[in-house]
Amino acid sequence: MKPDCFLDTNALVYAHDRSEPDKQAKAQALLGELAGLGLGAVHLRHPDTRSR
Repeated sequence: MKPDCFLDTNALVYAHDRSEPDKQAKAQALLGELAGLGLGAVHLRHPDTRSR
């Protein structure tokens, strides 16, 4: 199944980063909205894979 949207992993980092409360709140809201809709995916790239 093809996801409706991809999330940058920074959204996950910001959702837990207490040192950036504005970004944390925005990331948590985004993740909550996408989870509630059943949308979104995170692409995990293998560390040996390099973009070209």
